[in-house]
Amino acid sequence: IPVVEGERWKFGTITIDGNKVYSDEILLRAFDRPRNPWLRASAVDKGVKAIEEVYRNNGYIYSQIDVELVEKPDNVADVVVKIFEGDQFKVGRIEFKGNDRTRDKVLRREFRLQEGLVMNMGALKNSVYKLNQLTYFKIDEDNPIEFEPPDRENKTVDLTVNGKESDRTELLFGGGWSELDGFFGQFSMQTQN
Repeated sequence: IPVVEGERWKFGTITIDGNKVYSDEILLRAFDRPRNPWLRASAVDKGVKAIEEVYRNNGYIYSQIDVELVEKPDNVADVVVKIFEGDQFKVGRIEFKGNDRTRDKVLRREFRLQEGLVMNMGALKNSVYKLNQLTYFKIDEDNPIEFEPPDRENKTVDLTVNGKESDRTELLFGGGWSELDGFFGQFSMQTQN
């Protein structure tokens, strides 16, 4: 397998471009400075992912972040993080699809987002996790959340949570034999609310 390594580059400076909502100091905290001087793609990717989470957890769900490497003499590469923030969106209407027996209010109290608040993608992930823990309502694994087209005028996004009712009734049968009583049997039925 032929391998062409190329030259090794050193980590230069990191600059942020296009940010208006958050200051450079806040966003630069996402990048860990490596102990050795070499440029590592994993360090850059980790920082970009942390910046994406900051924006997506505060309503900027359509923000975009690009990275550009600027080559300098002596094999030094500066990292320029270009940010397009977009608009801040709030949660519009939250609908649940597939709940025939479980009431909406039971599902809403486990949901970490509320209508009218800032859209938080981290809270949305936690909500899916909490709903699955209920065991009443099983979230659809292929398409758990549907985002309706955003209302750009009011800056809202409607959500539809897809799932189906879980089996709640449990039947238990048992039997045995004892020298004292002979054969015996038992039957048990349990239903969750």
